[in-house]
Amino acid sequence: LGICADDAIGKIAGIWFPIMAFVSSGLEHSIANIYFLPAAIFIQGYASPEQMAVFANNAVQLNWVTMWTNNVIMVTIGNMIGAIFFVAIIYWVAFRKEMAALK
Repeated sequence: LGICADDAIGKIAGIWFPIMAFVSSGLEHSIANIYFLPAAIFIQGYASPEQMAVFANNAVQLNWVTMWTNNVIMVTIGNMIGAIFFVAIIYWVAFRKEMAALK
């Protein structure tokens, strides 16, 4: 949507609303998780006893192995499938006539 817009306001609106929908739906993004999960692992040693109780009640303890196996790998696969279907294929269908006209 940002590529299709002609002016700056259209480009901003074109990228704002899909990102807002992605975040508000609770989906995860692999690049964001590669930042936030190590940050959570690093601060575990500085957490208060009350905060550590929250960690202890979780079904899976957060560490480097579970970060990659339970989250980052699966989220990355999902992001790739979403990018291929929702971006590449839809753009190809939407712009195939324009691409054929350029040839």
